[in-house]
Amino acid sequence: PIHVIGLGEVWLGGKKVATFQVDAANTTITVDRNSACRRSCSVVLTEGVAWDANGNNYPVVATTPQSAFLPYGAEFVLYQGIQYSTGTQELIQLGVFGIEDVQIDDTEPDIVVTFTGYDRAKAISRAGFVDTFAVAASIPIATAIQNLFASLPLGFQLFYSLTSTQCLTPSAPSLYQPGDDPWDCATQLAESDGCALYFDATGTCVLMPTPNPNSQPIQWSYDEGPTNLATELKRLVSRQNAPNYIVRIGSGSGVSTPVQATAFDNDPTSPTYVGGSYGRQVNSGNSPLISTQTQAQNAANADLLTALGGVESIDLTGIPPPDADVDDVVEITRIRAGLTLTHYVVDSYTLGFGTAGLLEFIGRNIDFIPTTLQVSSQ
Repeated sequence: PIHVIGLGEVWLGGKKVATFQVDAANTTITVDRNSACRRSCSVVLTEGVAWDANGNNYPVVATTPQSAFLPYGAEFVLYQGIQYSTGTQELIQLGVFGIEDVQIDDTEPDIVVTFTGYDRAKAISRAGFVDTFAVAASIPIATAIQNLFASLPLGFQLFYSLTSTQCLTPSAPSLYQPGDDPWDCATQLAESDGCALYFDATGTCVLMPTPNPNSQPIQWSYDEGPTNLATELKRLVSRQNAPNYIVRIGSGSGVSTPVQATAFDNDPTSPTYVGGSYGRQVNSGNSPLISTQTQAQNAANADLLTALGGVESIDLTGIPPPDADVDDVVEITRIRAGLTLTHYVVDSYTLGFGTAGLLEFIGRNIDFIPTTLQVSSQ
């Protein structure tokens, strides 16, 4: 027989200190594209579930500040997978989470320790600026982000996967002050180039253009039938926060006349077509980090891609695929809910562990998103 397992590792100072068995019933991971920290976790442990490199018990309840199960720079690396009767395991890494909070509960027969963790964006945000920091002028945005992070004492080494359009920072340095949030500053730099900035499941810092979900393959399905994996479904259709016309204005240094670009739903078959009964619903923004027409257009295109389809969203709970992620495209058939081979892009999800663990995700209907965006600039 095979069974689902969850394992975790505790890393401190670049070394694996302990391994632990995940409490399947009380451990969750949440991934949300709209959260500053895309990945977060809640892990519940009891004594006797952790061991060191020699196989000896490692105390979960900390007795000294040197314990790895304390928020002094330790990170959880969490995995889920299957174990065969032979003992062989197949595991998928789900995230790297800095320990943020530790709650030790001694009110029950068995002592219970609850950990809250966030991806490495939290450490970058917390590091802050202690003096004025200048983002150099006219350098690639990817380089600017790396330079910003390199200026911060984080307690761990960063690894990067950076794919951008190679747009540059403004022609004069951008200055940040004590009290500014470094992670927020970096994400604004990314957004000025139409890119997303986040930490993936391996703890790697990723910079990439926002993908068009209509050009992505179907990753997994929840279709009715004997193999249906869905247990609950809620469908919401609402025009709140569902713009179909994006305006992005750049007023960066060296720009005598602000640049402006738009991206909009110009597909007559779309229910949110700007020339149809839906009308025009505008989302407008101005950024001092945008200094070229290309940047303005990239930013407008990216924001349209994350807005279109927002009129119809879905909240589904079901059996999880092992490698679910934000930006996955999902197919759903649920006849009585009015869905037949309907496609959604995942914006956020929460994953439970173990055989009873379920995945709850929220996604946008993408069946009417144009494959090619309609854009204009001036």
